[in-house]
Amino acid sequence: MTRIFAVFLLVLVLACDEPSDPPFANPSSVHDRLVSLAGCWQFESPSHDSPYLPGPLLVRFDTVVDHREFPQLLRLAVNGPVSKRVRIGYWGIPVKADRVVAFWGDGFTGIDLRLTVDGSQLRGRGYRTSDVRGSLQSSIPVVGSRAACT
Repeated sequence: MTRIFAVFLLVLVLACDEPSDPPFANPSSVHDRLVSLAGCWQFESPSHDSPYLPGPLLVRFDTVVDHREFPQLLRLAVNGPVSKRVRIGYWGIPVKADRVVAFWGDGFTGIDLRLTVDGSQLRGRGYRTSDVRGSLQSSIPVVGSRAACT
């Protein structure tokens, strides 16, 4: 009985944890797609259930590489009530998927967005992240719409 419970608990933890990062494309190999996504997006969630997405939030997807060590990740800037907390922000395009991945946080916690292009919007899930590996992380629905950069 104990073994069955342990297997159940392991499956539950693996199913609820945030997804791992996919391999990201080199920005020069997806230039047209990158340019079509660069600029400002207003993200929000109907649930307003994240400290990093408390309401509509303006996010700029830049085309500048964020770190020399990770040349496939591009700079992201957050403008809004959480911007003072945000110390890390990046976005990228996975190699084998029609998706966009974006992240912002303070180094200990954050939000990890897994998005798909849906017409003129980005839609997907936002996963709460924590530096505590294996902790159960919740997710929220997220929608991004084009916005003017201010």
